[in-house]
Amino acid sequence: ARRSVQRERRVADGLDRLERWLHDLARNGLAGVERQPFSFWDAQAKSLVDAQAPGLAARLRAMAAIPGSSPDWPARLTERIGRMALIIHAFRRIDKLDEPLRHDLRAMIGWTINKNELDAVGQRVADEWLAVGQIVEDEDRLRVQRTWLCGRMTRRMALVLQYAAGGAAFAESIIVGTQWQGDLLFHPSAGPQRARIAEGRGEVQTITERPPGHVTIEAFLDDVSRLLERLPLLDRFGGVLCDVVPLHMPDGRWLVRDAAGRTLPLAGADHWTLLALSGGRPLDLSAEWDGDRLRPLAAWVETRLVGVAIEAP
Repeated sequence: ARRSVQRERRVADGLDRLERWLHDLARNGLAGVERQPFSFWDAQAKSLVDAQAPGLAARLRAMAAIPGSSPDWPARLTERIGRMALIIHAFRRIDKLDEPLRHDLRAMIGWTINKNELDAVGQRVADEWLAVGQIVEDEDRLRVQRTWLCGRMTRRMALVLQYAAGGAAFAESIIVGTQWQGDLLFHPSAGPQRARIAEGRGEVQTITERPPGHVTIEAFLDDVSRLLERLPLLDRFGGVLCDVVPLHMPDGRWLVRDAAGRTLPLAGADHWTLLALSGGRPLDLSAEWDGDRLRPLAAWVETRLVGVAIEAP
């Protein structure tokens, strides 16, 4: 209990410092931020790690890639700053939040839930789970793997997070394009997405049937909106978009367009593999949405799922 209280205090102090830094950033304006080196962001992120708030440190490092990345980068960065401020204010009122939101907030800051706790409070969901996308990134001194699963019957998306130091292997071997019958344990949350594989039954097989997904971009964004109503702090959403066509515009932008003509921008500047797989025809695309850009993960081509994830832009 004493250690828990000490961490609460360290986190609170770290958030106070972060708030002052964000105020300075807002007061000085964003005009000079584009010229700031990565160390400008990383120094504050290291301070958050020292304050035992690694989740916020990762968010801050991700913000470093926004300045200059697109014509609308000031609006995108402002939104991220506002979201960070919302987390700070929510933590100061954490005792007044509903229990699921308290779990979410602590997880975003960097608290973890151990296996025994998750076994006790997690929501168990049985289905045929399809591994439809995966990203591996470096975060401080760790490698982080984000794997998106999709339930064949429930049509539910699940995010499996794994961490490994250096060249160590991840605890679970999950291969994109495979499926298995089993149970997931979803973390307590107002908008449950993160899960742990609790049990697998039978053999792991190759996906041979089209994954379930959203038939229009509007349907996908409607689901995102419903999640945000329950959990406004969410910043990642997984999904499968059916029958979309990748487009490379004359100005260099990449988009996907659905049958209704609606488009979403793609993150990154190199989606030639995706374009070649499409050949100008519609395909199903698993992707991760951050509220601004869609990050392609895998494409359903004929009878197989092909990974198309690129490095973070």
